[in-house]
Amino acid sequence: EDKSFKCQIFEMVKNIAHGVAPQARHGHSMNSVNNFLVIIGGVNDRGEYLNDVFLYNLSKMNGTHQIIKDYTFVQGGLPKPRYNHASTTFLDNQILIFGGRTAGRAPCDGLGSHR
Repeated sequence: EDKSFKCQIFEMVKNIAHGVAPQARHGHSMNSVNNFLVIIGGVNDRGEYLNDVFLYNLSKMNGTHQIIKDYTFVQGGLPKPRYNHASTTFLDNQILIFGGRTAGRAPCDGLGSHR
């Protein structure tokens, strides 16, 4: 019996999207929540550490940039701008954010969630 992994070949196509595009970044996280893609944090091309949130509505094919102020952060306050963190979706409409690094490469602690 063949137990090898079968990989399909996918073709990249340019999607026609509307609205605001997120700024270029790396070290961010992206999650799927309901009908949205959610991009959190990272580092932009100027080396600035981000704690913003970008929402992309998959049903309307458009994006919006938001500075979210209603985080529930387990250790209190807004999460620090960060990159190389982990995030995951849970309970269908919440995202947990953990770890990563801040400016100066200091490790982040604490666990945050956002609805």
